[in-house]
Amino acid sequence: MSLCTVSMPPISITVANLDDFYEFAVGSWLKNNPIPAEYPMWGSFVTLADKNEQALHITLEAAETNKTAATGSNEQKIGDFYASCMDTKEIDVQNATMRTTTAASAR
Repeated sequence: MSLCTVSMPPISITVANLDDFYEFAVGSWLKNNPIPAEYPMWGSFVTLADKNEQALHITLEAAETNKTAATGSNEQKIGDFYASCMDTKEIDVQNATMRTTTAASAR
């Protein structure tokens, strides 16, 4: 059996609520959670989005490298699609071919 604990909200006890309510309400949280330099804002949804992006990246990389996925399976389709999106050399070749074709037809 475990006991539930209740944590205090991140209020600041260094300022009176009537003097500066914003500082009172979120001052401790802001002090303990500075905005990282690479982000314009910070909060629980930003960390959630970062964790989700990492999980998706791991899933896509695993699907791409799994050569034993059944043909036509979702994993095989996802892996092939991700690999084609990451093949920048082939994308550059296709873009160059498209530009050449478009320029030739414009003449």
